[in-house]
Amino acid sequence: MDGLAAAIRIMAQDTPTAIVLVSAYDDLAFIRVVEAVANGQAVLHKTIIQRLMDIYHKLSDKLSDAQVTQLTDPEEKS
Repeated sequence: MDGLAAAIRIMAQDTPTAIVLVSAYDDLAFIRVVEAVANGQAVLHKTIIQRLMDIYHKLSDKLSDAQVTQLTDPEEKS
């Protein structure tokens, strides 16, 4: 299991847990990330955000295709 899958499993347990995913790259901003997470903030790199958005769009496209409901005239007007 990769780090993202492990994080999803941990967060699904609904426990007060802070998660820091670290890549193999040496980055001096690491300490700032750890401090931010320790303070309850979420920190995501732009490539991770893009990957999550791609996954979200793929899933939402599948759901919307399966769950399309047409509005009636009164619903559209309200």
